[in-house]
Amino acid sequence: MEREELLKVESLLKEKSEPVEMEIARIVSSFRVKRLHEPIKYVITGGKRFRPVLTILSCEAVDGCVEDVIPYATAVELIHVASLIYDDLIDRDDFRRFRPTIHTRFGDDVAIICGAALYSKAAEILSRDSRLGCVMSKTMVKMSEGQALDIFSNPFEDLSEERYLDTIRNKTASLMGVSAEIGGIIGGASDKYVPALSNFGLDVGIAYQIRDDTLGLLSNKEIIGKSVRSDLSRKKLTLYLVHGFQNLEEQDKLRLQSMIKQYPVDQKTAASEDVDDKIIEILEKASSIDYAMMRAMDFVKKAKERLHVLNKSNARDALEKLAEYAVMRER
Repeated sequence: MEREELLKVESLLKEKSEPVEMEIARIVSSFRVKRLHEPIKYVITGGKRFRPVLTILSCEAVDGCVEDVIPYATAVELIHVASLIYDDLIDRDDFRRFRPTIHTRFGDDVAIICGAALYSKAAEILSRDSRLGCVMSKTMVKMSEGQALDIFSNPFEDLSEERYLDTIRNKTASLMGVSAEIGGIIGGASDKYVPALSNFGLDVGIAYQIRDDTLGLLSNKEIIGKSVRSDLSRKKLTLYLVHGFQNLEEQDKLRLQSMIKQYPVDQKTAASEDVDDKIIEILEKASSIDYAMMRAMDFVKKAKERLHVLNKSNARDALEKLAEYAVMRER
């Protein structure tokens, strides 16, 4: 995807998310405890709104009414932001969306209650349609289980691609799957189309997270707007590490293991550029980063094939572009 195409998708995300932004503003002001307004507005501002746009386009792709789906698309974003709050708290990440994380800015207590408030408000919105409460409840269980797998995984012990994919399928991709599913349900899609949209979102979500992991390794926070190399500092399982440890020569494997074990846990104590460069150099020896991106593209290809059951339309084309963007984006 060329730079011009990336910009077109980002313009589409901005355009399609405008009604969601208006709904978010209304929801923030609806909380009775006014001291919540500032921190919630702070944490929910910014972001690509990828998931609610996925919901909106999925609704459009089955000839549904966009106005009907906006509240539910907004609920999806509330859940996503709440999950980021807890993810940052667990990892003690101090930077997100080009500024300090909410717990860094307002403290842990405020972050926790804001996350709970967003989850609760999303549940209230979704309860308007009995079909949605059930699918989202199951998804939130999966997200929790994925977060648990993420916490308990060890890159030196859980070295399997299956374990990695199981983690991100639950933690990240399940919300994208249900985002597209909700769009199909509210759009009045037939039983044939809803599972196709759900699986499309799931595959896109897996590709999205693999790309996120590689950006966290190769980019910097000025570009992607959040902490980098945190997967190394937290000793987290990533696809490039799984591949590296499975394919490197023993000497390089031991060097990589040693550098990761000694990698600073405190993000304020950054590893030297030399260490980062050496880690990347070793992984490139085994083509591990290329392998991760290749697998991400595999999931994008599969995702696009899921849409073949839908009638051709501008919305279907946009969903395909969104899938490509998931792995080609620069932030």
